Formats: sequence, C-alpha cells, structure tokens
Amino acid sequence: MKDLPSPSEDSRQAQLEMKLRSNCPRLFYERFEWVSDPDAHLVIDDLSFRFGGENVQAVSELVAACQGKPGSFSLYQLPSLCRSLAELSLPLLVSDPESTLIVYPGEGAESTRLAFPPGVLEQFQSVSVEARRIKDAEGEVIGVRTPGITENIATSVKQLAYVSKVIVVDDVIDSGKTLLAIKQQAGLDDIPWYAMAPIMFSPLPYEGRTKFPSSIPGFEELYAGIMIQGEKNPVDLNDLSSFLIGGEKTQRLLKKCINQFVTPQTIIPFVRSVAKLSEVIE
Repeated sequence: MKDLPSPSEDSRQAQLEMKLRSNCPRLFYERFEWVSDPDAHLVIDDLSFRFGGENVQAVSELVAACQGKPGSFSLYQLPSLCRSLAELSLPLLVSDPESTLIVYPGEGAESTRLAFPPGVLEQFQSVSVEARRIKDAEGEVIGVRTPGITENIATSVKQLAYVSKVIVVDDVIDSGKTLLAIKQQAGLDDIPWYAMAPIMFSPLPYEGRTKFPSSIPGFEELYAGIMIQGEKNPVDLNDLSSFLIGGEKTQRLLKKCINQFVTPQTIIPFVRSVAKLSEVIE
C-alpha cells in the first residue's frame, strides 16, 4: 500500500504533468505518475490474469514480501491498464476498423493483446513482428532489428481492401526506437500511424537523459494507460513473466532482485511456483 503523497509531492507531480501536456500535446494517457524514489521498482503482473489460481497466490505472496524493503515497490495489473487504455483510445479504435492494421511487436505485445478487453482488438486485421532491441554496455537501446517485417506486413495488407491507418500495440513505450524501426521498414509511409501501450515513459527530460523527443516522428498520436515520469534516473520496470523465460535476462533480474528488494526466501519460491507455466508463456 502506498503512502499518501505530501503536498510538496502533489505540487511537483502537477507541475510535471502540466509541462508534459504543454510540450507533448499528441500524447494521451489515463493516469500520470511521478516516481520520485530513485530506488523504486515497478512490476507488471502479466501472469495472474492468464493462469489464475495458484499463480495468483504466488504473486500475492511475492508482493507482500516486497513491502517494506528498500525502495518503493508498485505492482500494476496488466488487464486494468489495458481497460484504461481501451477506454482512452476508443475514438481511434472505432474509426474505420475494417481498414485498420494492428501491429504487435515482440512478446510483450502479445501479453497486451491477451489482456485487452474481449472483442476490442479481435475485429482488426493484425500482424505480429519480431522486434529485437540492441543495447549497449549500459543497457541503452541503440538499435532495433525487425527481421522479415516488410514481408509480414505486406502479407497482412493484402487481406484488406485498403489501409486507412496503422496502430502499433506494444507493452511499453520508452524511447520510441522500436516504433520508428517498425515504421521505417514497413513500407507504408503514406498512411497515418498511431501507437499505444499500457505503460509509457514520459518524454520529459530528466537528469541522465536530456535528449528525449517531445513526439515520435511519423506518429500522429500516442496512447497509454499510465504515464510514468522519473525524477533523476530511469525507472526500473519489469514484468513477472521475465522471471520465467530463462536465459540472460532472467538471470540478470534474479541477481538484481535478490538481496536488493526481496530475499532468496521470497523470490525463489515464487519462481519455482510458476516455473511450470514457462512452456505456456514461450
């Protein structure tokens, strides 16, 4: 349970949100959240709604164990964010659905699709594409590979009489580099492009990241269920399924989480309790 913000925190959040609305009029979001704690951990629960039962209990126990540890801990339920996103973007979604193409980049976008309210996205012609982010030694995204995207999108376009707009639906919008890479390689330059995600990081500059665009070139509008604004550092954000996919990312997350904001006694039983779902997720 979060502590109530102080009047000064309320003032700072209001100030930042006003600045965002003034500088970025093409960004739309349901809720704005200023994260002032440099040690904050944000986690998207992208598992409970898919599997329920035992997994819900495991998530609840993990969250309870994390409370009171160094650094604030916030858990976001993916279906709740997607409901907010669907309501916010409804005017866009109901406009010409028969000629709208939805693009899902990567595995995170698939979770977003599944968490959306039933019947909202199913009405559209859609295509899933690979989006492999290339990061430098410090973890910054310096490029995005999208193998086969031109051919995959061209195949989907053939299913439509014409394309009036393209909407990229992702799990998180951060720097916008994935969106730009998709648009640049899709071969649909003369069509309006839009993007949406349950979570978006605010493009306002902060210490350590001062070169951030007020909009993403070539995109008419961007939508988010929640807009996250950091104060001095990039906000730490992960989804629960990342603990299960294996490989380098999972090992990195476990190493970071253990002894930082949870203990081996809390995180390891959680991973084991839902490890049996990993094959389903993959």
